[in-house]
Parts: sequence; C-alpha cells; structure tokens
Amino acid sequence: MAEIVWDRKVLARLIEGLDIPEDRSECWLWKRCINKGYGKISVGVKLVSIHRLVYTIFMGEIPDGKLVCHSCDNRLCGNPAHLWVGSNTDNMYDMTSKGRSIRGEQRNSAKLKSKDIPKIRRMLACGYTLECIGKVFGVTSMTISRIKSGLTWKDIR
Repeated sequence: MAEIVWDRKVLARLIEGLDIPEDRSECWLWKRCINKGYGKISVGVKLVSIHRLVYTIFMGEIPDGKLVCHSCDNRLCGNPAHLWVGSNTDNMYDMTSKGRSIRGEQRNSAKLKSKDIPKIRRMLACGYTLECIGKVFGVTSMTISRIKSGLTWKDIR
C-alpha cells in the first residue's frame, strides 16, 4: 500500500476535524467528511481514512498488507491509543471475539429464522433426510447438513 505523505497543513486540518475530549483516553471523534462509516480527509489528491493518517503520524508507516484496526470498535475514532496494526484475519478475530459479527437471521441472505432451528433438529432426530428437511424450509441439503454438524446456528438450541 502506498505511503501516506502528510505535512503541517494536513496535520492542522486533522486536529481541527477531531473532537478531542478532556479525558484523552476516550475516543477522539471525527466530525467532518465520513465515507462508508469511516472519517476521511484529503491528503494531496487522495481521500484517506483518518485512522490510517493518525496511525502514520503518531506511530509510523503501516506495513504492507496490514490494516489499522480500532480497539474501541468506533470507525470515527482517531485516538492513536485506540489504534493497532493487524492482518485482516486479526481484525476478523477481534470482531468475532467481541460478538460483533452478524450471525443467523441478522444476515440479509438468511432464509432461516432462529425459531426454525429447533424444528430442524427435531426432524433430524426423527430420521428425516437432509433433502426432505431442506425442501420443507426452502434451503439446500447442505444448509441442513451444516446445521446438523454444528458449523452454523450452533448458538441456537
């Protein structure tokens, strides 16, 4: 990834755009341009995420292939103490470990509801085939197989 090149003018605009609270340990919220939930600032001809710019200014260059992640989970935060560098896998693990991943019927593509899962498990226990259960609920036999094996919907009993 290309290095972010900044100067004093960019730093001044960054500081002006951040709402830095008296308690410096809290989130420093970006109050200007927001794109896809992230604070953005123009640096030269590029629109840069403020958390990446803050990390570059306060911590140094971001290694190639790495993300700048928020320990506070607030996309508008620019507090350098809340930022850490990790891989996409690290970021996904962080999200999952904090219970922020979208699961079950919260997913836009979900065809099943939480209330369907106990019914499916009862049908499996009674010996219905994966194909038969899938047809009843309008899903594939693979979806039913994944429920049976505990790969999906494991949090529903």
